[in-house]
Amino acid sequence: CLSMGGTKSAGSGRAEKESSAVTKGEAMRDGEDDRNAAVNQKLVEAELAKARAAGNAADRQGEVKHAMAALDSGATGYQRAEALKRLCDALEALGEPGTADRYCDLLLRDFPGTAAARAVADRRNRVQSAPMPSKKAVRSTDQMEAPAEAAPSKAPASTKPAQAY
Repeated sequence: CLSMGGTKSAGSGRAEKESSAVTKGEAMRDGEDDRNAAVNQKLVEAELAKARAAGNAADRQGEVKHAMAALDSGATGYQRAEALKRLCDALEALGEPGTADRYCDLLLRDFPGTAAARAVADRRNRVQSAPMPSKKAVRSTDQMEAPAEAAPSKAPASTKPAQAY
């Protein structure tokens, strides 16, 4: 009977060691995850700082590049909202509304109550409610463009009299 009890305690000792090893392994991975998260956080902040600087310099392509890098680095929370807003605004400024809409929609969906989302929603409402140009205005624009497309006129005749030498 004693040997069985001893066997049980030895078996449970092995189980405790295995459990302890798993716990230590998980703790090591958790520590690595924490370090990776801190590194990613620094990368995200650095990319957002570059995106801000590019935006302040009216470098929309640079702003897009760095805001995208911030998202790719794992931006979350406020940083994700900022990156999405910068992408939305910069891509619209670059004349890429289709691509901008993707990021604007994500901002509106993921951060609906924020000032950034309200600004995007307000801008969309203004654009949608803007009156379409009248047919008269469109015709007027077409007529202004028509002469530029006409065939070039003949070169002007020389104004100097022909001289016989």
